[in-house]
Amino acid sequence: MQFGYFFANSVIIPQMKLNNPLGDLHPDEFLQQYWQKKPVLIKQAIKDFSSPVSAEELAGLACDESFESRIILEKDGQHPWELKTGPFKQDDFARLPATHWTLLIQDIEKHLPELSYIIEAFHFIPDWRLDDLMISYAPEHGSVGPHVDAYDVFLLQAQGKRHWKINTQIDQSADILDDTDLKILKDFSCEQEWILEPGDMLYLPPGVAHYGVALGDCITYSIGFRAPSHRQLLQHYLQTVIENIPENAFYTDPNLDRQQNPHQITEQNIERLKQTISDYLSLDKELLKYWAGTLLSESKELFQTDGIDEQTTLTEFIDQWQSKQALYRNTALKFLYIVDDISINFYIDGQVFNATTELSQQAEWLCSAVHINYPELGHIEHRDALLSLMYDLYCHGHYYF
Repeated sequence: MQFGYFFANSVIIPQMKLNNPLGDLHPDEFLQQYWQKKPVLIKQAIKDFSSPVSAEELAGLACDESFESRIILEKDGQHPWELKTGPFKQDDFARLPATHWTLLIQDIEKHLPELSYIIEAFHFIPDWRLDDLMISYAPEHGSVGPHVDAYDVFLLQAQGKRHWKINTQIDQSADILDDTDLKILKDFSCEQEWILEPGDMLYLPPGVAHYGVALGDCITYSIGFRAPSHRQLLQHYLQTVIENIPENAFYTDPNLDRQQNPHQITEQNIERLKQTISDYLSLDKELLKYWAGTLLSESKELFQTDGIDEQTTLTEFIDQWQSKQALYRNTALKFLYIVDDISINFYIDGQVFNATTELSQQAEWLCSAVHINYPELGHIEHRDALLSLMYDLYCHGHYYF
């Protein structure tokens, strides 16, 4: 295939909406029987699905430095399974062999909000679990090799055919190939296999070894759902605890007994130290909420917002919204919220924004709407409170005109 040169802003995607992306399989049935339990192939999960982004457009996006892109060459590179990272140039594609390579672009929905409809179809799974939408193109025999992932993934065939093989008995500790930056399994045996056509989808829970090979020109959409590791959870929680300890809080021992051996660390000393630490690890409910919200809403560094708009006033913000009508949510960020008896806290990009519970009815709408037209506020209760919150979010770069 001959690739042209396209840029991100040249991709035109029609507005669409998907209902159930699991075909005849109900989301409740999927969660009970398959989610994080076992693989499942869903034939015609999305009937008549075709990629809204062409192979040529994907090549153009890979030439844009704001996109994270990779090319994997199984052969005809400097060594087997060579990994190249973008941004690329048009000449890079012209030099590619006819077969045995793959182009991958990460986080594509964060750059192209028009593709959010694909992600939204999977909202029977909490949004904070979503990692990204990755799109890959491969010519004949293109592959990224047999490997094991630590996350859940839905592999949706969008164009052409791909031959998938899996093995549920191989784990992440298995031997991988040397002399490559990719974690490709040295030994892979097939336990089950399928050929996926456009609209078919394969779900794989974490730890399932898989190997997909293109049968002719092929585009595959990968919807990945990550979970933080236990190490990440504990590290972030302890950091949150530390940040909330007053600077003037020091170890105390008012009931100290005279020691016969001053160089000895006694059981009394150990118990006092233990109690000091235990007091901070008591898992305070309010701190847990704050910790969970900030951790689970954190964005990748590439998409984090910079600075605060201190120039625009609330009146100017409202005037702009009225004149421009639509205010757009930054879809590269996660919008989450936690409701309690007296307040609702919105967590965006690791930051917390407090509001009163009177806005709790608008919380889900606020976090899911890609854009909000000013006239829509006319029928909303507590409009002033909402405008104040939206102004704060706009000043932090989480909304834009």
